[in-house]
Amino acid sequence: AMAAADDEASRRDAVLRLGAGAALGLGLGAANANALEGMPAKGKGGRGKQGPAALTNDAEDEQALLPASVLLRTLPVRDRYFRRLQELLEEVNVLRPEAEDSGAAAAPGEQAWTATETAAAEALEVLGRHRSNLSPAFRGNDTVDVVISRAEQSEKDLADFRAAVAGLRNAARARDLDAALREQGRALLLLNYVGELMVRDFPFPPPKDTDLENLPQLRGRATVRVVLKRGPGPAKGKGANFTVVLDGYAAPLTAGNVLDLVMRNFYRGLGFNYTLASVGDDGTGVPVSLGGIYDPGFVDPISGRLRLLPLEVLR
Repeated sequence: AMAAADDEASRRDAVLRLGAGAALGLGLGAANANALEGMPAKGKGGRGKQGPAALTNDAEDEQALLPASVLLRTLPVRDRYFRRLQELLEEVNVLRPEAEDSGAAAAPGEQAWTATETAAAEALEVLGRHRSNLSPAFRGNDTVDVVISRAEQSEKDLADFRAAVAGLRNAARARDLDAALREQGRALLLLNYVGELMVRDFPFPPPKDTDLENLPQLRGRATVRVVLKRGPGPAKGKGANFTVVLDGYAAPLTAGNVLDLVMRNFYRGLGFNYTLASVGDDGTGVPVSLGGIYDPGFVDPISGRLRLLPLEVLR
């Protein structure tokens, strides 16, 4: 398994379609050098919700969120117009039960199409009236070049976002399901890019524990391009390439650890085994890959000890 950091331009073009649990799982330690056992289960028991369920409301518990929606929920942006745009785009999910039900071939009903067209039209109206609310944040230590670069990138992202929402509206008018879902996904991803530039400060202080303060931390987001190649053996296939979003807003230590190990080339040439398992009590859930060869793990050259991370749980 080889991994390399993508540049900013590549990040803008990369879209990884994962289930919500998988997208968040990567932020909670699925890609750790020294993976800790246990992942928070989806549900309402105990003191509040944990893991992927923490990012949903009760109405959404029965339907997995899109990856871009998961990322939007961890983004520390409170502007009401930004969140209204998110809500309107997620209303388009009314098209998805028909599209994603493996046993259904029926097209969305007229009510779903009307709701989609209305949501897209309102999103364009909100963007036109409150565009200034979506301006990038500038920090006191930003240089002139950084300020100009952020402003230019924000303008480009907003223009691309508007084009995606307009494409969604046009697809709804044409009753083109594939185009509508494609433009919805693109618009949600672009809204993330807009929101990332709106973040002024990291939302919580760094850990003060002496065992944690020297660990690498990602105080924002980064992307990693992963290239998987099959080793020698009877199995057929060419491997796979995909892009992973490391979300420091959800798990700064875990994301920072992965990015640090990528920069150190720890994963380059790292072999792993996988086993297909089924998630669900009745064995009919989504198959996922489990297992890996991480032993002995990463030994920190500064401390000379095996690097271990706490389990970060987003509540």
